[in-house]
Amino acid sequence: GDVMLVIAGADLGDTIYLGYTANYGAFVHYGAQGRPPRLWVTLVAQRWEAIVAEKSAVVKQRLGL
Repeated sequence: GDVMLVIAGADLGDTIYLGYTANYGAFVHYGAQGRPPRLWVTLVAQRWEAIVAEKSAVVKQRLGL
């Protein structure tokens, strides 16, 4: 909800910062208490351009562009 509002309110060229909001996010990402790291933030960041392109294509299709 809140994330969607921030993205929807952004102008082209604006910078949007993302990070963990769950208090356990860093523990999952970096690993803790013998658990291996799950670098989900890094993986999503690496795929960001592809994610945006996929979602843009969906929006363009819905708008008939």
